Amino acid sequence: YHVQVALALRSQGKAIGVGAHIPYVLCKEEEAGSLRRAYHPDEVTRSHGKLNIDIEWYLEAQIHPPVNRLCAHIDGTSSPQLAQCLGLDTSKFSHSVQNVGDDEVDVIPSVLQHDSDRFKSCTPLRLTCLKCGQESAFEGVYASRASRYSSGLLCPNAACSAIFWGYDQRGLYGQVGDDFASLVSNRMHLAIRDCTRRYYQGWVVCTEGLCSSRTQKQSLRGRRGDACSVTGCRGTVCMEYSDSALYTQLKYYESLVDVNHALDNIQKENARQPGQEITVGALSDSHRNLFAKLCVQIREVLHSNIDVFILNWSNMENELTQPNVQKNRQKN
Repeated sequence: YHVQVALALRSQGKAIGVGAHIPYVLCKEEEAGSLRRAYHPDEVTRSHGKLNIDIEWYLEAQIHPPVNRLCAHIDGTSSPQLAQCLGLDTSKFSHSVQNVGDDEVDVIPSVLQHDSDRFKSCTPLRLTCLKCGQESAFEGVYASRASRYSSGLLCPNAACSAIFWGYDQRGLYGQVGDDFASLVSNRMHLAIRDCTRRYYQGWVVCTEGLCSSRTQKQSLRGRRGDACSVTGCRGTVCMEYSDSALYTQLKYYESLVDVNHALDNIQKENARQPGQEITVGALSDSHRNLFAKLCVQIREVLHSNIDVFILNWSNMENELTQPNVQKNRQKN
């Protein structure tokens, strides 16, 4: 930009020596023909309001990136949140990912986290009540309603509360609730396919706030092949939908139909808030039997997906880390 400003000043008859300091600012207006946006501060002053400094560009390019790096280790902050505080368009920073080394911050293992923290970023399973027609998130074995945990097999609409979300007729196998069990099972199967497909699409995003590129291309640059492929960008890329995110999503679906897990979770919740314990309504035998059947079905699907995922990851790791061993085996 300083070269453009220097050439413009020379064209105006001003002497510009070698090594001269050329101050400039970027403006919203572009010069006709040359698309020049950089101007000397004196030019902006003499324009009498015709040239306006591009404040948004300075916030995006000069202020947001360093602030984002400084706040990367602060829990609860994110690139879009900082952009909103600066008055910027958060959609430009929605793909920014914060990478924090394992040695730099103490992270609570996911298995020790409460479900509200562990599954807060998971996509909920949404169902539609056959009776009232309202679509709601399926909360699982128990649903929190007015300081009380009641069966999640009731419609969450307070004006409806239909048992089995309106699917209260005898189903294909002669039991009440069979149709609802089939509905939940089918929806979970489709949801599991969607999140698995999303992972294997392999989208990666740049961690540099100003770049935020999104691509499926595999970079060959960088120490681990994680350098951004955009020319001039020095950022690194990471998976938009990581393996840990996929695993957490699958475990979330499993938790929705696991009665024992739900009871343990409620006990942890009450332990976190002594004196404010939430009462738990007893599940009927029919509800328990339905959840037990669903839990068996969903676990079979989940474990098959997880086993295939781990097998693929392990095979790829062996191929990359032990090429000489494979060659020696072939020779022998």
